[in-house]
Amino acid sequence: SHFASNMPSSLKNAVVSDLRIGFQNFVQQTRPVPCDVVTGAVPQWLRNSALYRTAPGIYDYQVKDSEKQQSIHHWFDGLGTMHQFHIRDDGSVWYHNKLTAEGALADLQTGRQPINFGQPHDPCVTIFGKVAAVINTVFNDKPTAIETNNLNVTLSVLPTSEPNTLAIKSDFNCLQFVDADTFETKKFCTYDTYDKRLDGMISAAHEEYDPLTQTYFNLNIDRMGKHTGVFSLDRDGSVREATINVPAARPSSYIHSFSSTTKYLVVMAWPCFANMLKVLFHHNYAAGLTWQPEKQTLFYVVDRATMTHVATYESTQAFFCFHTINAFDDGDDIVLDLVHHPDSSIINQLNVKTIVGGQGTLDASQVARFRLQAVSMATTTTPFRKVDRPLLPTQGVSVELPTINERFRHSPNYRFVYGASSNRGASMWDSVVKVDMATGATLRWDAGGDGLFPGEPIFVPHPMQDDEDDGVLLSVVLDTHA
Repeated sequence: SHFASNMPSSLKNAVVSDLRIGFQNFVQQTRPVPCDVVTGAVPQWLRNSALYRTAPGIYDYQVKDSEKQQSIHHWFDGLGTMHQFHIRDDGSVWYHNKLTAEGALADLQTGRQPINFGQPHDPCVTIFGKVAAVINTVFNDKPTAIETNNLNVTLSVLPTSEPNTLAIKSDFNCLQFVDADTFETKKFCTYDTYDKRLDGMISAAHEEYDPLTQTYFNLNIDRMGKHTGVFSLDRDGSVREATINVPAARPSSYIHSFSSTTKYLVVMAWPCFANMLKVLFHHNYAAGLTWQPEKQTLFYVVDRATMTHVATYESTQAFFCFHTINAFDDGDDIVLDLVHHPDSSIINQLNVKTIVGGQGTLDASQVARFRLQAVSMATTTTPFRKVDRPLLPTQGVSVELPTINERFRHSPNYRFVYGASSNRGASMWDSVVKVDMATGATLRWDAGGDGLFPGEPIFVPHPMQDDEDDGVLLSVVLDTHA
């Protein structure tokens, strides 16, 4: 089925070219409006449900008392918005959205330059001013108000006393709880609300979740990278944390996601290292990242039962990853599936000018399968056990933003992965693919030609069927011709 949201005419009639329309300031629509039916109909079993999305939505803003308009340079720094597609009982789809990063926008409009992901720092700021900012950030006991953080990556239903609440997250240790209907902010907090030990600066935007035990897992990395921990968060809010034994002098890695099985947590530290002093100096996380492939990718294995770091493995060829897919136990081995990048250049490929200007193409990221052998025989000390080069079942087929049928999370019998794909050498994903991990076969859905760009697909299984691929995919598609 295809549905088109009824956006205001001021946006529909804007004269833009190709992808630029996706990086204009969004138009706020807090009152639900019906979507036009283009083709098909929503399945009966999917009715009375809702698709929630969080995404960057503001890229240009005006500094107060200044005639100069400022622009946001990296996709990840666009100011956060919430979106809901409500599928009603009659099969109609109603849409509304809201800016959720009001505090971040107000902060930017004062002229302040907070730490962000990829936004260049103002060259007019003096060296002395930058050094003073670093000292202030490292030693100040009263950090910038948490309400000015820009959260725009993922949504979770985390333990909270507030009913009907969603948590918006990013790669920093910050949570924004919003009302699931109105998107009004209820509170900002950090993970140390659950346990005072969880006071690090960095957490992964994508936590791991075990649907059987209803347990969440995430990272706790301090601002200077001296402590790397992984913690569990139960539905009642109780916390356990494991400390990872990072090799001496190895810097902290930029980790957007990690993996879990029914027995283990696996944190992969690719050699995309974050120099936190550079991050604080430039107020720009990407400016502090360096790619050092000679240091390889490490796999830290944590036993879930005891929450102890029990094994470390080392790759034979360095790689980078934004998004893991699934993992499962196979006897004494761990099998890991993830989206494999040869290096970290994808980070710079997601600059707004690069995307909208067609100045480059996305990395040929591929689904990859790793096997960590004989976990009970491995240790956390050097020399680390080597991990063979991965199996790449879809040679030549790019995949990113992966999803699976969550009923098959941690299952050795799972087969299917869905994701966005770049089929025509575009600077943005232009199709959706289905990957059969057993055979390597792929199926591709093209959104309809040039100018149509699907977002991350979400798999919704049929509630009355057991087949892994019996369900529907929901994807928000950018139509640049609208």
